[in-house]
Amino acid sequence: MPIAAQPALDLIYSTLNFPGNQRITLPDLRHGQARINTWFTYLDGYRKYRTGDEVLSWRIPAWKGEIFFPQSLDRFDAAWRIKYYEGYQAFSNRSDNVSTHLDMDGVSRDLRLQFALSDGRALLGGGFDVGMTGVHSPLEIARYPQSENSRMNRYFYDWLPLTFGHQLEAENEKTSFRPTVFASLPVQSGAVISAQYRYAHSTGSPDLIYTNNTNKTELRGPRRITFRNKGYQNFVRLGYTHPKQQCTITIDVIRSRLISDIDNHPPETTPILLDFTSLGNGELDRVGGNIRWRQSVRSFRVSMGIGYSELAGSFSLRTPVLGYYDNLLPISHGVSGTLTGTVFSQDGEIRWKKDLHGFSVASDIRYTHSYTDFVVDGAAALEFNLISEPIRQPLQYSIHLLQAKISLARQVRKVRIGYELGQTLPYVERVDSGEIRFGEPRQPSELSHHGGRFHVISISYSL
Repeated sequence: MPIAAQPALDLIYSTLNFPGNQRITLPDLRHGQARINTWFTYLDGYRKYRTGDEVLSWRIPAWKGEIFFPQSLDRFDAAWRIKYYEGYQAFSNRSDNVSTHLDMDGVSRDLRLQFALSDGRALLGGGFDVGMTGVHSPLEIARYPQSENSRMNRYFYDWLPLTFGHQLEAENEKTSFRPTVFASLPVQSGAVISAQYRYAHSTGSPDLIYTNNTNKTELRGPRRITFRNKGYQNFVRLGYTHPKQQCTITIDVIRSRLISDIDNHPPETTPILLDFTSLGNGELDRVGGNIRWRQSVRSFRVSMGIGYSELAGSFSLRTPVLGYYDNLLPISHGVSGTLTGTVFSQDGEIRWKKDLHGFSVASDIRYTHSYTDFVVDGAAALEFNLISEPIRQPLQYSIHLLQAKISLARQVRKVRIGYELGQTLPYVERVDSGEIRFGEPRQPSELSHHGGRFHVISISYSL
């Protein structure tokens, strides 16, 4: 019984053009048995140490349950599958020597329901997923940026602590709904062709809550900025399986779109509008997919795949009014432009499973490489929109992701107990010559990094 990967890892693989997917199949109906499954998981996502002391941690303990219930309906075989997931996110870098500190806690819940019907040869099914995520995080800005340019400080950076302060709150609620339909049909020579379509719609509204203390009385007091996000995705998977040769080929086609706008919620203290109602908007389109080949040989299963996607988006952003120069001119800055690029990925995986002395032992090694080539092209409007600075920033990364898992399970009558240990090793290298850099330069004498390990305990009861 394979153990599903953590949702956080699923998101990473989806970004690299290899989204995960689960549905009821013909072997599930033919050989499936009514059962109740439970997984307890713990993802040690990332830990950062400075001179031996832990200064950053990201962890996700979670629980997942599943009920699989096959039944006979006249001349047809049918099955229900119900899954529920609940995970708790915890992130803190309060002790780190960085400019921004936060303590994030959140909960993610997901309910999946699927139903399938088969006459022994063909299969038709469908279902839906419903997801909800809630996150809260106090945020402290210990240091604001400064520039060597005195005019930039005078008209921009010096106003940031007055506008936003040092103690902020971040909140986010996200919901998603993903219906799906799938089918499989036998063809000549004993092969089976399959198809699946899934539509996903998600909405989210992160809020940034702060206190304004700038030089304009009407702008002072508690303030809120809301980021309204909507996401859409169409997913199509076509498959060809030859049971005798134990070979499967799948093709995924994915088209997604993200739309965002930013509400500023200016104070309604005077009839004259002193701040913007909107701080901008943006959209991002992605079209791509992958092709994968899987081959089973005795106790091994080997798979290989390539994926490719293109991204294109535009954005227009500006700051709220930071203050008034000489109590007359509003101070605000903005940036607008486009983002274009590609993501090209390769993926390979080897799985091995064997029964040894009453135990079921399995191992899994997966390596994924991705090369991203993005370009940000636009212009920055500074100092009351009187100065325009062109922007052209390449963002090219070479991403390596190695994941290894080993699991051990024992069947005792109707109960099956298992344990899985996994380790993910990422390596990201910036390969362009752009001047803008993100993150803290590594200092091996001071910093060390750990994480990417997950533990899974599973319990299955056959009814």
